[in-house]
Amino acid sequence: MFELMYEPWDAGGTMVRETRRVTLDAGHHLNRFELSFTPAPAAGTSLAFGIKNNKGSTPRVDRDAGVLRAWEPLQQEGFLGCAVIAAAGTSIDAPTADGNYLLVAKMPAQGPSVYYGGSTWDKAGEITTPEAWDAYLAREAARLRTPVSVKIN
Repeated sequence: MFELMYEPWDAGGTMVRETRRVTLDAGHHLNRFELSFTPAPAAGTSLAFGIKNNKGSTPRVDRDAGVLRAWEPLQQEGFLGCAVIAAAGTSIDAPTADGNYLLVAKMPAQGPSVYYGGSTWDKAGEITTPEAWDAYLAREAARLRTPVSVKIN
């Protein structure tokens, strides 16, 4: 786990500072990104997560699960799958803009915004088709919607 702290930037006339905590989980294709903003954004604020729309890329969006993925040929060899998963129930739109596929999500009323992002390479032999990538992402989105809960009595 590590944190990135960005210099303040202008967000519609308000200087905002972002802290991004990244958690890498061995054995998974997705990393956890936790975004905190100071000052906290106004209610109803949304943010967009994106994937570059490269030549030959094929996108797929599952708004209900909050999943955006792309599958694209690499120049040298094989195919690359990229994906972002927004928190369950926050996905509101999936436009394209400035050469990117975007997934727009509502920010929580309190606390950090959380999303997952990652990739796979077909030549690694684990996920070799866009259908297999979709299945993996569907399983991960379902797992994220139903986290493990531990109660100690």
